[in-house]
Amino acid sequence: ENVFWVGVVDWALRFFHGYTTPDGATYNSYLIKLNDKTVLVDTVKATFWDEFKERIERQVSVTKIDYLVVLHAEPDHSGSVPFIVQANPNVKVVCSTPCRNILKRYYNLEFNFCDCPAEFTFKHTALQHWPESSIMIYDKILFSSDLFGQHIASTERFTEEFDLGHTLMRAEDYFANILHPFKHLVSKTMADLEKYEFDYVLPAHGLSYRTKNFNEVFQAYKNLCKEQSSKTVLIMYETMYGSTQKAAQLLAQGLIANGMKPVLMNAQHTTHSDFALQLLKCDKFCVGSPTLNNQMMPKVEAALMYLGALKLINKKKCIVFGAAGWAPCLNSLKALLTKYQCEIVGEKSWLYNLNEEEMKAMTDLGAKML
Repeated sequence: ENVFWVGVVDWALRFFHGYTTPDGATYNSYLIKLNDKTVLVDTVKATFWDEFKERIERQVSVTKIDYLVVLHAEPDHSGSVPFIVQANPNVKVVCSTPCRNILKRYYNLEFNFCDCPAEFTFKHTALQHWPESSIMIYDKILFSSDLFGQHIASTERFTEEFDLGHTLMRAEDYFANILHPFKHLVSKTMADLEKYEFDYVLPAHGLSYRTKNFNEVFQAYKNLCKEQSSKTVLIMYETMYGSTQKAAQLLAQGLIANGMKPVLMNAQHTTHSDFALQLLKCDKFCVGSPTLNNQMMPKVEAALMYLGALKLINKKKCIVFGAAGWAPCLNSLKALLTKYQCEIVGEKSWLYNLNEEEMKAMTDLGAKML
């Protein structure tokens, strides 16, 4: 009863530093009113300051905030920190030590940094997803920052009021595109959190959780932190005049014949984010591209670089294929996959269009994934 949501809903957001957000986003901030102090947890993007200030001041004047807790210095979390500090120079700022340095670099202000009040448990969760990232516990409430978040714009605040299945899908999407490179650290944090019982879990983005639904997303995270083993095989490809697409379809037939479940996704029409979500639960994949100026097609290359940085293709089994004219087809593709330590278990290239022998070879490649 003494914790109030004072964040904002960003209905228009469709792109968030590299991945698409078709459902928009929220920037969640929470005001905690105790008997002897008022605490603000996180802020919002600077462009939403007026709306944010108005929502805070339904509860208390900005000048009366005693503590400002910054769990993450990224500007979608901390963008309104300067407005708070300028309006209230005496506000005590609680954050991790690395966060202090980042805030000073971002905003070029003097801050009144201090330790966390005794009523709260502050935990520095480094690289989940920035070096200064932190979480905080108050009573039986977890302020989880990026952990368990989703990019969903909604007037509802809790998953019980929304579509749980869609929320969990967006939570997995968020994990794939933000947290996956650090899943070994996330796993350690989750092991620590299992010692606690929470009535509420309040992430920095999207919908919040009460106990029952939090248990579901917590279990989903535990599964995602493990090494995946799946019969699902992603076939990502780009095509110019249809032969690489035909090859992808033949390869899919071969995979099905060997008991696997192919998913075909054309890079011309697929976002990096959607590739990431699909690869989250695959331990093998295939890549097809025609040759363009002695290189793979640009959307395939961009997708692989994005996915490699997220460690979603690294060290996984893969098959490569593609059409060529007068130049080598697969050299650039294989070189990029080698950079990410992929295990290339099969390959096939051809000139211009597939003949019958090459079509059979594409189908036979499916057995290479066994």
